[in-house]
Amino acid sequence: MIRYNVLCATVLAAVMLIPAAKAQPDQRGGCTPHDPLSTANFSSLTFFAAGDLTANGGPSSGLDRARGGEAGLGRAILAQPRERRQDACYTPIRPWTVLIQSNFLYNQSGVERSAIQQAVVTNPENVSLVGAVSGKGKFYSWTLDPTLQVLTTNYGRLYLFGGAGWFRRTIEFTGLPSEGSLIQTSNPSIFGHGGNSVGVDAGFGMDWGRPRQRDMTRLSDLRFYFEVRWVRGLAINQGTTLVPVSAGIRW
Repeated sequence: MIRYNVLCATVLAAVMLIPAAKAQPDQRGGCTPHDPLSTANFSSLTFFAAGDLTANGGPSSGLDRARGGEAGLGRAILAQPRERRQDACYTPIRPWTVLIQSNFLYNQSGVERSAIQQAVVTNPENVSLVGAVSGKGKFYSWTLDPTLQVLTTNYGRLYLFGGAGWFRRTIEFTGLPSEGSLIQTSNPSIFGHGGNSVGVDAGFGMDWGRPRQRDMTRLSDLRFYFEVRWVRGLAINQGTTLVPVSAGIRW
């Protein structure tokens, strides 16, 4: 009788321990008894906009620091990671995805006085430059960027990107008003030069936001991001390099 009772107690204890054993982390399968990184924090479609400050190719470029902004959208090209659950265990999801981002960038900067004087001296045949007193440079780019997005936590995502597209650079020199400030409220443009070419870019960034739940609205998925980008013009714009540092919103 005693042996029978001991046997029953042993079997009952073993049955009770089976669920607990399944809930423990499985070192071989990578199972975890708590929720993994939420797949809802991966966005299949994203929009973004930001303002930036830009360095223009170093002090020898003749341009001041630029200001501008960027905007664009991205679309995931890989299937969204899906979490799998077995009893009380979750299998960790793939913590990364790949997007294609379309990015438009605009910057404008002033021209240093020394660069204007150099342009006048080295181009004596261009008489219109003699009256130049100021100038500005404008830069436009549109690129397609394959982007690797890594979910570091449920609050933050790190991303790396690089791509190519269209690049345009224009330089305008302005002179003093010749018809009085009443008629000419701004300095007239007396010379302009611009060109289109292929451009390349690369960079990295990180965004932060609330962990997204599946029942949240799309508007509540607003995230803040910080980004550093390197942009280089080719061909006719080969000497132009921009390094915009951006801060903006993504949703």
